[in-house]
Amino acid sequence: MEQLWKQVEPLVRTCGQMLLGRISGEEQVHQKGAADFVTDTDLAVSRALSEGLLAALPGSGIITEEQPEHTFDYSRDTWVIDPLDGTSNYIFNLRISAVSVALFREGKPVLGIIYDPYADEMFHAVRGKGAFLNGSPIHASAKTRLSEGLVAFGTSPYYRELSGVTFQKLQRVFARCIDVRRCGSAALDLAAVACGRTAGFFEQILSTWDYAAGALLIAEAGGRVSRLDGSALRFDGKEPLVAAGPSVYEELLELVAD
Repeated sequence: MEQLWKQVEPLVRTCGQMLLGRISGEEQVHQKGAADFVTDTDLAVSRALSEGLLAALPGSGIITEEQPEHTFDYSRDTWVIDPLDGTSNYIFNLRISAVSVALFREGKPVLGIIYDPYADEMFHAVRGKGAFLNGSPIHASAKTRLSEGLVAFGTSPYYRELSGVTFQKLQRVFARCIDVRRCGSAALDLAAVACGRTAGFFEQILSTWDYAAGALLIAEAGGRVSRLDGSALRFDGKEPLVAAGPSVYEELLELVAD
């Protein structure tokens, strides 16, 4: 698996650089739904990643956000990719977006990669081998109380009907922690938990490509990640998610549990 990582890393880096080639005003933006957009760059990166990953691991499957339909069949090695996580940020040139790639084997993520081209930060994790940032080991926060750290959250913007419950939970979290953060890229929010920058993260609904790589990063970094009822992630579509450092996970889960 580590050899496969070394083979795939340059591909992910190259695809990340495609985000930096954006020319403001020339990007074609297409609306898929409420607050849900796709750009030419999403599609171009999706094609490049799919072709490169299939070449790196012949016979594997691909699940990418930009497919018209999604079937989560893990009967063979399967790549789950988000070619441009943080599309709204990208459209408005906020420069907080990432490429996210996860490889599933026997239904479990065994390789996870998140690349932030703006900061040139390459996060990766191999099951059983740890999590890394630009080649150096990373660890989830060792804070013992939420009052000692920051907590990130997502608004599930495609599901505005969930805004009430999201902000009710956020108010409880805000009262307990130093402050809250919302960056607009779930992949990068999860990477921040994995490397201890934030104490935790939660969101009412995320798609598998949003969290697949990040979930492995957090687990390999010593953190905890689950659904909002505390059960294991299923990696089969849309799920609620909470993640945190090991000592504050239970405290955060109590505040945001469904």
